Amino acid sequence: MEEDNMASRLSRDCLEEVCKRCTLDEVEKEFTGCLKSVAKTIYQTYSASSLRFQGVLTTGGVDADPGHYWVDNLFRRSSNPYCSNVRSSAHCLALLLDNVVQRDVEYSKLRRYMERRCQHAASLWLQNVAHHVAGEANAIPVLSAWSDLELETFFRELYGALIAGQAPGRVLLWGIPPQEEASEIARLRATNELLNRRLAECRSALFVNPEDKDLILDASILPKLEEARPTYGVGIVDKILLERNGELTCPVRKLVVFAGTIDYRLLAGKTKEEVQQALREAACAADTAYDLPPGADEDQVRELSELGELPPLSLHTRQVAGSVIQFARRETPPPAAAAVDWQLVLWARFNNVTEGREFYMQNKETLKRLGHDAPITIDPPKSTRPVEGETALHAFAQELGQRLAMASGSRTRRYLQARAREQAAAAAAAAEAEARATQRSHVLLNDVGLALAIAADMFQQGQESSGTDDSADEGAERVEQAPGGASEAGSEGSDGYSDEGASETGPDDSEDLGDSTTEEEEEEDEEDLDSQGSLTDLEDVGELVGGHTMFRERLSVLLERPLTCNILLVKLIDQENLMDMYMDNHDWPNIDMTFVGLDGKFVELPSGLVPR
Repeated sequence: MEEDNMASRLSRDCLEEVCKRCTLDEVEKEFTGCLKSVAKTIYQTYSASSLRFQGVLTTGGVDADPGHYWVDNLFRRSSNPYCSNVRSSAHCLALLLDNVVQRDVEYSKLRRYMERRCQHAASLWLQNVAHHVAGEANAIPVLSAWSDLELETFFRELYGALIAGQAPGRVLLWGIPPQEEASEIARLRATNELLNRRLAECRSALFVNPEDKDLILDASILPKLEEARPTYGVGIVDKILLERNGELTCPVRKLVVFAGTIDYRLLAGKTKEEVQQALREAACAADTAYDLPPGADEDQVRELSELGELPPLSLHTRQVAGSVIQFARRETPPPAAAAVDWQLVLWARFNNVTEGREFYMQNKETLKRLGHDAPITIDPPKSTRPVEGETALHAFAQELGQRLAMASGSRTRRYLQARAREQAAAAAAAAEAEARATQRSHVLLNDVGLALAIAADMFQQGQESSGTDDSADEGAERVEQAPGGASEAGSEGSDGYSDEGASETGPDDSEDLGDSTTEEEEEEDEEDLDSQGSLTDLEDVGELVGGHTMFRERLSVLLERPLTCNILLVKLIDQENLMDMYMDNHDWPNIDMTFVGLDGKFVELPSGLVPR
């Protein structure tokens, strides 16, 4: 450790010596060269991929089996919910490490194999369950729509029957030639054992604080934090999806989303107790920085923003499912957020049955034209909306020095920030004229700050030579003001989410189980499933949304302005109590939620740049 500290001090001294003895042009040349690669990556990457944040800590505990209901469910597309063990204020913290969670890759193989083996049994016995294509009385169940827990339970029941010599279990062997049954049974046994091992590993990795049973850390992330990383990554997010679908007895009602950046090196070398405490303090810092009363309703949130106690509103929308208030970025994060550069992204509230029905009846014609889940803009503060001349380079200038930092001494950073501010001001003025002429979206390059503020000249030259870029239209859809306050964005189709690392093989990497499903076909299946949620006639919306969260389960949020982050905090504030409906005999309601998905770009920073 002493050698590392000495090397670090020498490195800082050398950098500061360079700043004192080299010309500004020489320093700028070196730094600009370092940034060009990340600038190019950001420019060329499409904003169309799912970012895999890993849920690592919660202050809300876990209800029942943590193997099935752990907080990481909130950030992966599994349809398994996160079920908390508290009435209110469950902090759910996730990290964007390398955009891959290895257990997702491994589990996708098991899942595909189970779907293939269980499909015939589902077709025989479950034709009239909820998971089928709408409008067909005898439709075949779509197993890809089942949650992990539902599919695993069905598979285990069939496998148990097979081992017991009962006839229903033999349906798992449908289509297998007699001479291959023995090897197929071995595969089924291996799958069952892997499922058991996976649950056991998940449970054993969870570290419960001895003084607070609801404070839990997934210690499996510690090896990743210890890795010697040549590069670090950040996510540039332009869309957030909030879901509470499924038969949830206590679906989330209100929630807040914070995003920020953290230097993971601060967590390296720490014990699980120290990492747990550091992340807990980071979550508390967000609450301290943005003092939002848990009981605040929609109007009170707006009032707090107008009074300056919360950041300015950037967009306020309502839809059948609920309401979303997005916040503008604070130029200077408050002092309490020093460990993590937290920004308050949005406040959301899901509608209850009465609110959903009333909203539809008040906006019936608009929603029939645009789609039942279309957002309606509610009086956006014009002063915080992007103006026509606000281009990508201008947005970078606003992010200057806040999102990316060179691993160097303070003098280097002060110089770079001052130099970049000067260049960004000139670049923004020149880019404004170009934006008016070309009408290019300001979304594509909208949140990288330091990288392109310094490399502005390089980008202007690249745009002149490359002509139009199809990638500029990706992710550019935004909620726009329509006559009467209606959005012209229209309803969306598939959300484009897919399992991470999907494989065509079964439990064994060397086996080919003959699963012919392609990614394109899976996306079509997802679109078909999404279409089930579209109402052809919303006159009966009261009956359709009553009794469950259907048509009130999803808030798809196109961010008014993209954000850069590698750490995410979702605070579940309270719940909609449906316990009586499901005959849940618990003494009090907890909070359940299914999914928080983030779409955007994952950008690997070049060596020498770290998020902070």
